[in-house]
Amino acid sequence: MSTAWTADNKATPGFPWSLLICGLLGVFLLVPTNWFTTRSSQLKADLAADAFKTYEQLWRVHQITTADKLASGELDTEKAAWEFQAAGQEPARKLAFEKLAKSEAEYFKTKGGWSKEAHESLLRSYTK
Repeated sequence: MSTAWTADNKATPGFPWSLLICGLLGVFLLVPTNWFTTRSSQLKADLAADAFKTYEQLWRVHQITTADKLASGELDTEKAAWEFQAAGQEPARKLAFEKLAKSEAEYFKTKGGWSKEAHESLLRSYTK
């Protein structure tokens, strides 16, 4: 336990700051050096997984809507059905992948803008 000295030179028990600081330093030394980069890659991979899950949910809802329109006769040609499908998929992709796109934009900002090397590194980070 540490001691603190008062104005009249008497020792009093104090908070063990040195133990706390040493403990925190020890924790940082025990953390693997790749933990921070691995965690960053995992967050990007999680964003990608979330984007695909969201897109799949929206895609399935659109399939039901398309099937209902085919059953009701609102869509009565192959061309109309495929155009309706395409028209619904574009906004679903934009909505589903919005967070991932923003994350990528931030990544390129930290790299000083787009470069072939930065883009390659970003794409490879999704597979880790």
